[in-house]
Amino acid sequence: MKLNKIFLFGAIGLSVMLASCSDDDDDYQKGAPAGTYDVFFVDEENVVLGPDANEFTVTIARANGNGELTVPLTARCADVFNVPSSITFADGEDEKEFTVTVDDNIEWFKTYPFVITIPDDFMNPYDEDAGTPRCNISVIKEDYKLFATAVFSDPVFYQQAWPQEIEYSELLDMYRMKDVFVDGTPWYFKWPNRTWNSDDTTQKGFYFCDQTGKEVTEWLTGYIHSRYGAVSAEFLPDYWYGWDPADEALYFVLTIKVSAGSFGTNYYSLSNFQYAE
Repeated sequence: MKLNKIFLFGAIGLSVMLASCSDDDDDYQKGAPAGTYDVFFVDEENVVLGPDANEFTVTIARANGNGELTVPLTARCADVFNVPSSITFADGEDEKEFTVTVDDNIEWFKTYPFVITIPDDFMNPYDEDAGTPRCNISVIKEDYKLFATAVFSDPVFYQQAWPQEIEYSELLDMYRMKDVFVDGTPWYFKWPNRTWNSDDTTQKGFYFCDQTGKEVTEWLTGYIHSRYGAVSAEFLPDYWYGWDPADEALYFVLTIKVSAGSFGTNYYSLSNFQYAE
């Protein structure tokens, strides 16, 4: 195959409360002090459930492990989640995991807000190092599975090649490459006929898309340039693209650019596919 390769280069807002205070107000009762036990959630990582997963864990900790302590939990989430009403630290235990189970009624690819709180007198809002007093995350269930590991070649931006995992969703009939340029920013594409290339005008066999499957020709890579800002990739379908059976590789032309201009344009590729069993 002959490739047409190209190279482009006030003061704090103080709310004054006017309240009626007098020596006659003797019915004040002091509330429980905050931070009696210094209990907190260790992290707040969003949860992605795989196709066979029906539970996940949450970690909670306390600053002082002396004595047994039962902590009430209040869940503010959909009914598909089953959260224990409390957890108990054993004497000497300062960190504990508990399990949240998920019903079969959970909807695929729907993002669920998930919040757990603990009573005020179990946490310390005044200690910046005390962790977070609530678990506030999102949960989503997906059917993406590893399809293959290939070599991703980038001749423009990083000017390197690296192993790239490619996942496939049977429900969406869509592929996902996680962490291509930056961790946490996936690239998506559809490829119904994996032997297809753009010389075949009888069908549409390869295109980039967003996470919902909608076709796109430009997307954010997740990379933020220190001088030029957000870096995006633009797919140029006017050039030949698709599967080359001689090379056993997928080729596509991308321009890597920022608002001020382009870093360049060239053929990118996925090659040396090692298919998952």
